Amino acid sequence: MSETQQRNEGGAKEQALCRFIIHELHTTEQSYCRLLQMIYTNYMRPMEVALQAKDPLTIKKSNDILVLFCHLPQLLQLSERFLDQFTEIDLDTVINTFTALQDDFAIFLRYAVHYRSNWKSIRKACRSNALFLNIDQECLARKETNRLGMADYLIAPIQRVPRYCLLLKDLLRYTSKCDPRYPALESVLLKMMSLAAVMDKDKRRAL
Repeated sequence: MSETQQRNEGGAKEQALCRFIIHELHTTEQSYCRLLQMIYTNYMRPMEVALQAKDPLTIKKSNDILVLFCHLPQLLQLSERFLDQFTEIDLDTVINTFTALQDDFAIFLRYAVHYRSNWKSIRKACRSNALFLNIDQECLARKETNRLGMADYLIAPIQRVPRYCLLLKDLLRYTSKCDPRYPALESVLLKMMSLAAVMDKDKRRAL
C-alpha cells in the first residue's frame, strides 16, 4: 500500500470515528431530553395541577415544587432547542449548535448551584412529600419510563456538561488540524470545559 493510500485510509477512519462521536452526541441528547420531558410530564405538572386544585397536602408543601423542579423548564427548553438545531450528523452542525446556544448553557451552572445549595431540602421533599412519593413509585414501576425516576433526573444536568466535554474532546482528537473548522471546534470545547470547571469549583466550595 502506498503512502498516499495509507493517508487516505487513515483519513477515512478518522471521518468514520467523527461521525460515530457526533451520532453519540445526538443520541445521548435525545435520551437526556426524554428524561427531562418525563420528569416534567409525570412529576412537575401533576404536582402543579394538585396545587392549583388546592389539594391540602400539596398546599402545605407547595415550596417542594420550586425546590424539586427549579430550572427544569429552562433545561428542557434548552435540550429541545439543541435537538432542533441538530439537523445533520456532521461537524458543522455540532459547531453551529454549540455556538448558537453558548449563552444558554449557563443554566447548567444555575441548576448546579441550586442543587448543591438546596440538597437537604431536596432530600427532605423526596422523602416526605406524599404526592411526590406516589408519583415516584408509579414511574419507577412503569416500563414506558424505563424505570427512571427523580433520582436519575436530579444528577442528569450535572453529568451532562462533562459528557459534552468528553465527546467534544474525542471529536477534536479525530479532526485534522488542517481542517478549517478545527479552530472553531476547539473554541467550542474550551468554552464547555470552562463551564465544567466553574461547576466543579462550585462543587468543591460546597463540600
